[in-house]
Amino acid sequence: MRDSDENSGKKGKRTNLVQFVGELTRQPRVFTAEGGGRVVNLFVKGDTQRGNVYLPIRVAGDLTTEHYDSLVTLDPGDEVKVLGELDWEKWEKNGETKYATRINARKVKFSRKVPLRMDDEIDSDLEELPF
Repeated sequence: MRDSDENSGKKGKRTNLVQFVGELTRQPRVFTAEGGGRVVNLFVKGDTQRGNVYLPIRVAGDLTTEHYDSLVTLDPGDEVKVLGELDWEKWEKNGETKYATRINARKVKFSRKVPLRMDDEIDSDLEELPF
């Protein structure tokens, strides 16, 4: 079987798949989809060799239902790992056509940032540094 046959979602079309790991930059936003289901939008910053890249992540359908309570309590700085499809959306604003790239999530994982507490044992490590 050819690689293109194995990766096709629909006959003649290839499915793209991206993995992105980054840091949440603002609170998640919840919307109601046309069918009545909830959609959670995340805005995530990832590091590259040339600087940072910012991408919106769309979490919808069963994935939203499964992770909703955790998704809406994420805070800026929390790590987000997403596996999904790179997509784009188009809209009109002030008579001008706008486009934006986004990731439609298929799988999502996240971990909370761990705030540094004053009683953490970080000072003992600093004493061993040569400067």
